[in-house]
Amino acid sequence: VATIELTVSKIERSFAIGLDPAYRGGQTIIGQVAGVGEGAVHLRPDDDVSGFEVESTLPCDIAMDGWNGIRKRLVLNGQ
Repeated sequence: VATIELTVSKIERSFAIGLDPAYRGGQTIIGQVAGVGEGAVHLRPDDDVSGFEVESTLPCDIAMDGWNGIRKRLVLNGQ
């Protein structure tokens, strides 16, 4: 588990093949991870996303889930 700084570019419904069942029905925050590049943070359905706005930068507690080679971005799970 780590904390990252994420600059939000968009928020969408979580949809991914192989998505951990705990994150199904939740939201995915896509944006720039400071010092790394693009990332997608999957959030659980009960996580509050009201404070996430496009172009805002905020800290996120995450666990690494993998790499999306097609979209060339980190896949992260919110903690």
